[in-house]
Amino acid sequence: MYVFGLGQTPIYPKIVHRSLLGGARVIALAPAVPFDQLDDAALVDTNDLMHVFQCSPATVYRCIYERGLEPSERAGRVMLFAKGEVIAWLQVNGTPGR
Repeated sequence: MYVFGLGQTPIYPKIVHRSLLGGARVIALAPAVPFDQLDDAALVDTNDLMHVFQCSPATVYRCIYERGLEPSERAGRVMLFAKGEVIAWLQVNGTPGR
């Protein structure tokens, strides 16, 4: 469970690289940064959310499809979320799976 201020899970910030032909690729940047030290605009994926909130992938996808957690960007099948939007969603909806 994520507790505000204790988000020490290391996250590799992501960027989306778009090609001239319209394709998109997600690139993870090094080094890993603790979740609570990321900028609010930093992008995290569903795998990162699973580790930060210590829940199953099914719970993360349930939050997306049933509880209104909207991805900020999509690159193919990869859904990316802005950290600030995730925190705002948590304040309204509570911790996933609890």
